Amino acid sequence: MLSNWPAGLLADQLGRGRMAMMGYGLMGLAWLLFPLGPSLSLLYLFYALYCLGNSMGFYASIFAQDVAPGGYKGRAVGLFNATMHLGTSLGDGAGGLLWQKWGARFSFALAAAANLLGASLLFGARERRGPTAEGGGAGAGWSGEPADA
Repeated sequence: MLSNWPAGLLADQLGRGRMAMMGYGLMGLAWLLFPLGPSLSLLYLFYALYCLGNSMGFYASIFAQDVAPGGYKGRAVGLFNATMHLGTSLGDGAGGLLWQKWGARFSFALAAAANLLGASLLFGARERRGPTAEGGGAGAGWSGEPADA
């Protein structure tokens, strides 16, 4: 919660796609570190890293709107959010089953892999409109440069 506003400021500077990519990367790193935490204070530190990544990763849903063609922006955000919630719903139960079968490290590694996959997919995405389009600018994509749409 404390990092949401600063993440928004940074998203205006770096672009929403880049912000989301870094957020998913931080969450992936946190998931890898969780099972390695030897103390409660380190687990709190890893959780703070995860929360920062989560605040930054929020911009993926807005970036979905940025990269969608004109008449599909609402559908893009709706589909993105539906798949995120479906994945979260299924992931919690699946993570618990995997934890029971193969242990905590496997569950955390799988969560890390999912977040790092999301970061890599965002790395390949580019916005469709240039910086002068409605709602465009550096905050709308990677660098604010005109896109080849």
